[in-house]
Amino acid sequence: MNKRKKSVFGEYLVTEIKAAGMSQEEFYTAVGIAKPYFYDILTASPPPIDLQNRMLHVLNAKTGENSERTSMFYDLAA
Repeated sequence: MNKRKKSVFGEYLVTEIKAAGMSQEEFYTAVGIAKPYFYDILTASPPPIDLQNRMLHVLNAKTGENSERTSMFYDLAA
């Protein structure tokens, strides 16, 4: 099996999902995207801004607003 390396954004996203106490499946389901697209996001290019906003909304709903996470999230996605 060819396992692709996560991008810096992908690594950060996985860390934040774990910190929110969610599984990756719970996360991408809550965001409203399919598993293959989720893995593309982790290994390739970050998602468009509307999807970034939805991802942050899901994380914030679990752990509360976090300005440090928000700025890091957008910086790594840029």
